[in-house]
Amino acid sequence: MNTIFGDLWQHEIRLEETHPLNPKKTYPCCIGGAKQAPQEDCGGPWDFLALESHYSLPYMAEKLWEIIEEGRRDEYWEELHEFKYWLTMNKFDRRAVNKRLMQYATGDNEWRRL
Repeated sequence: MNTIFGDLWQHEIRLEETHPLNPKKTYPCCIGGAKQAPQEDCGGPWDFLALESHYSLPYMAEKLWEIIEEGRRDEYWEELHEFKYWLTMNKFDRRAVNKRLMQYATGDNEWRRL
């Protein structure tokens, strides 16, 4: 199944196998994944790749050194927050995904919050 969103992202969901329902589980549930989702409104796949290239480790290391040398962290708060995303983008938090799926399944609108 392919779904198209505003930035022209295409997501492919693959059903690999089915199992009998377990009455002790809440569905839907995530059994695995890779990487974090791209940031909201990042401009689509091509802009995301450009951002990924821009926020390379050498760039972030050089910029962090400048920030430390200048001693003005407050002026760079937004960029430091951006660094956090790029430094952790390869981390996938299955438990956080399942928490949001449970909120969705039980009608809790908190699942909509990022």
